[in-house]
Amino acid sequence: MLRISQSWTKAGDEGTEIGFGGGVYDAAIVLARFIESVPDTVLGKRVLELGTGTGFVGMAAALAGATDVVVTDGEPAVVELARENIEANMPDQALRAAQLWWGDEAQEEQLGAPFDVVVASDVVAAPYSESFDLLMATLQRCVREELILCYKRRHGEE
Repeated sequence: MLRISQSWTKAGDEGTEIGFGGGVYDAAIVLARFIESVPDTVLGKRVLELGTGTGFVGMAAALAGATDVVVTDGEPAVVELARENIEANMPDQALRAAQLWWGDEAQEEQLGAPFDVVVASDVVAAPYSESFDLLMATLQRCVREELILCYKRRHGEE
């Protein structure tokens, strides 16, 4: 059983200090359940999670047998929340949280890109639409074998 700390702060238009990513969203639950039901997706593989939020999906990948998992987010407060959740639940796993701004090739290389599998939930939501080109650049450099995206439509313009 995992105990996930969440941080519920009203988000501003730009996703202020832990406004976005501070909770476990439905798409993250669906993605974690998919990994749990099809563990061969990550078993024995290196996994990168983009837009980790609480670290929940990355922890699911580690529990399913991924050999190395890096959960990432662009916001330092979100990375810290994920780090705290990892420490509280799985301190001895090959699982770590790090900051990654989409499109930052140097950061991607520091994290060990490319990865066998890249997972992400809700990274294509409307608030991130201005960053889609950067997201695509990161995906092109970081995905070695498989990309698994999960998304729930929440905004009218999506």
